[in-house]
Amino acid sequence: SVILTIISAAMQIAMQIINLFNNDEDKQKEIEALQDRIDQLQWELDNADAVRLQQNSFNAMQKLREITSQVRAEFIRLHLNVGDLWGAFSVAFRNLTSDERMLTAASNELAKAYGNIAYTADKALAGADYESAKDQLKNIAEQQLLIQDQIADEESKKKTDNGKIEEWKQKIQELGEQAVTIINEMVEDIIGGSAADIAEELGNAFIEAFQDGEDAAKAWGETVKDIVSDVMKRMLVKQLLEERIGDVFDKYKEKWFKDGNFQGLDAIIDSMGGFAADLNAVGNEFSVLWDNLPDSVKNMFTTTADAREASERGIATASQESVDELNGRATAIQSHTYTINENTKLLVANSTAILECVIGIEQNTQRIADRMDVVEINVRDIRGDLADITIKGVKIK
Repeated sequence: SVILTIISAAMQIAMQIINLFNNDEDKQKEIEALQDRIDQLQWELDNADAVRLQQNSFNAMQKLREITSQVRAEFIRLHLNVGDLWGAFSVAFRNLTSDERMLTAASNELAKAYGNIAYTADKALAGADYESAKDQLKNIAEQQLLIQDQIADEESKKKTDNGKIEEWKQKIQELGEQAVTIINEMVEDIIGGSAADIAEELGNAFIEAFQDGEDAAKAWGETVKDIVSDVMKRMLVKQLLEERIGDVFDKYKEKWFKDGNFQGLDAIIDSMGGFAADLNAVGNEFSVLWDNLPDSVKNMFTTTADAREASERGIATASQESVDELNGRATAIQSHTYTINENTKLLVANSTAILECVIGIEQNTQRIADRMDVVEINVRDIRGDLADITIKGVKIK
């Protein structure tokens, strides 16, 4: 470690000597270029729906340029068809906003493009919001690394702005906290409340039962069951219903707003039969999947022994035809059950990986802060030595 310390100090001295010849303007340009990348990453982090929309449809700026080019080319062609060369030349160099006809044509085409985007294009359905967590953490980690480069560039300037360096160090800490918050909020969304919320709910159930002379432990257990069943209900809805219902919405958005144009109230009224049939079809599929869920899952939604008894009586009195139909359904959806189980395993694996990333970011943030403190002390000492050399000259003993 002594050797490494000597090498590190020697490298720092060498860098200081090299930095005597650095151009602060070049360093500032590097810092600004890094900031542009950081700003873009932060925008993507703050506008996840807009990024998802772009991924599932088109880049808004590219589409704007594409439509502008197409409209301009079409108007040039129209002028050339009638031998109006000057008109074609004028259109080629004219802003669309200065020509009412071209502006209207471009607006209509752009409205049509947006009108044809699917309803679900910017929606995070079926757990997609949870799956995006790792990408958000990578985004934050990349911002931290870019800020670290900004600090290094600022320190290498002849005239270092220490106040700016402190701001960047604080930003690295803030980003680390933001990464932890992203995961914590998702955990709370899954459970249905914060640790304080759940503690209050369970504590109130226990104490109120005790005050009423009832079985407090039983009240606690029943509340736990309610919490778990609520989590299960919302996760099953996400897993089995959200994407399918989204497909129905896509279908009828296309019918009601064809090419972005509202087709009228009659179109909505006339389609209600099909809309109801599609929703019922989703319900039938959900019913089949529900029937094939393990009893351990379905029992989480069972509240009393009487309810279980009623269910058993219903099964016992079912006709053979109904039993055969249920058996057929169960056979048909074995592949669906396997998929659900595999996806559950993936969710667990992804959650573990995400937590590992959070821990890594937190540790790296602390290491960066510690190293920056050491570097700052060493640089201060080196500057003092260099100042002595400048003032007093080099003494040879």
